[in-house]
This record gives sequence, C-alpha cells and structure tokens, in this order.
Amino acid sequence: MTDQVGCREPFQPSRFCGTLLTEAPARIDQAACAECIAAGVALPPLGEFITGAIIGLVEITGCILDSPSLWAIPGYWRWLTAPPRAADPVIPLKGQLSMFDPPDGREASFHPSG
Repeated sequence: MTDQVGCREPFQPSRFCGTLLTEAPARIDQAACAECIAAGVALPPLGEFITGAIIGLVEITGCILDSPSLWAIPGYWRWLTAPPRAADPVIPLKGQLSMFDPPDGREASFHPSG
C-alpha cells in the first residue's frame, strides 16, 4: 500500500526514489506545539518528545502533482511512500540542513516490516 506525504515546492518534482531517514529536531518548537494544542491536537508532555535523533525511515516510491489527500496543497508535488518504519532504538544524531549521508550502523535499528 502506498501513502502520500510531504508537500514539495510547486513546479519541482523529485526524481529521488529510495530510503529517507526521519530525524527529530534537536529542539522542540514550543510555539508550534502551542498552536497544535490550541487547535485541539493532543500532544504528549514536552519532556516526552524525542529530540536530536533518527526516529524512523520511509521508502519514497514516486512523486505526483496534486492529490486528493486532505494534507495536499494544490499545485504542489507530493511524495508517494511505503509505510514508515520506526527506529528501535532511535539513533542519536546532530542534524544538518538538507540531505546528508546517514551514519554507519543504522541498519541495526530497523527490523524487517511486516
């Protein structure tokens, strides 16, 4: 089954297909959390958030323009993905902007899906 995630900039489809690791930021955006809570989104206490680590992976399988998804922004490209997999254990990591090479040994945190 394929899901759709990640709006990309308009007029820039991605040719990338393959594995992307999901990284939790080093710091929690408290203003964004407050906005979510004000909108009725239930969040765990800030102290329970994982920060500064790789927390999962997803396989990018394609890229489409527009989508019937509620999360889609009209005129934006969307990645098609296979179901995500959680890292167990998470992999501590100082993040970087943009794409970067993942750390060695990361495979041990990802078990076969199913």
